[in-house]
Amino acid sequence: YRQAWTDPLPVACKTAWAYLQAQAANAQLPPDKSPKDPQIAARATFDTQPGAKFPGEWAQSAYLQRAFDGYGDIAEGLPIWAQTLYGDLAAWLTFGQENEDQQRF
Repeated sequence: YRQAWTDPLPVACKTAWAYLQAQAANAQLPPDKSPKDPQIAARATFDTQPGAKFPGEWAQSAYLQRAFDGYGDIAEGLPIWAQTLYGDLAAWLTFGQENEDQQRF
């Protein structure tokens, strides 16, 4: 709460979601596969990638442009805030999808 009054929270919605999706995908990987770094997925969502059809979240948001100079400004705090703000929703959606899949069979 105090941090929100002194500095913007180091989180962006789409970027946080990409981070959490990468984490969830890593948790589902078989042991012989190497996990993807969630920070790479988050940066790809935040920054405009060369040759991309759509701009990144930072380029689309005047707020993010005013608050942060780039992904480096949110990289350290993103894992904590992504989980705090969106983790329960991501877990619920994952759990709900697993239950639907089990009920079909």
